[in-house]
Amino acid sequence: MITSIINTAVSGLQAAEKRLANSANNVANVQSENFTPQRITQTSTNPGVRSDVIDVDPARIPTPEGDAPNVDLASEVIEQQLSTYDFKANLKVLETADEMAEDILDMMA
Repeated sequence: MITSIINTAVSGLQAAEKRLANSANNVANVQSENFTPQRITQTSTNPGVRSDVIDVDPARIPTPEGDAPNVDLASEVIEQQLSTYDFKANLKVLETADEMAEDILDMMA
């Protein structure tokens, strides 16, 4: 039981890291030529979460200056903030699993 809780939290941390790194990459390359922005999709698994990278479609949008990557900076800021919430929530799950393990050991002693 404790192991599945820990596995779930660790997969959540990995998903948050992937989401944050992807968003940072989109922001860093917002003015790059031939850049294809990407998004992370998350799927529930047992236990945990699976994260997949998909290309944004359409990858480029017309602007008065020419085509530009289809990156909305406001949305990227939100993605990054949500990633920090994901980190905090999954760390809290790990802390709770640790407390549960301590309680179980105390009961067995």
